Amino acid sequence: MNLEQQLTSLELSKRMKELGFPQNSMLWWSRENLTHDFKLSSFARSIEKPENGFKISAYSVAELGELLKKQHYPWPTITSENKFRVNVNGFPVIESENESDARAKMLIYLKENNLIYYPPPLIN
Repeated sequence: MNLEQQLTSLELSKRMKELGFPQNSMLWWSRENLTHDFKLSSFARSIEKPENGFKISAYSVAELGELLKKQHYPWPTITSENKFRVNVNGFPVIESENESDARAKMLIYLKENNLIYYPPPLIN
């Protein structure tokens, strides 16, 4: 399995950024200027802002799990046959080709339906 299959796709990463998810992952989709495609960058490179460029968090499965956990949602049930299915009790089952995209789709669903907030609420 290559690295890109273990991280959120560029499209889902862009959508998560648009929705206000934190941009503090260990890996990033970045590009140096408007004419180049996005490429994966490591944390060390992400500290530096690309000149005239853009960067978007490329979340791992673990980072996505932490985003759910901070919202006080139970850990999702994940099954894998030909596709990964993510289920949080009471919400639709989300499917994708890889686990990180399935989790990202679940977080996007929760955010688009105003079921999670960033930054997360404080609970005493």
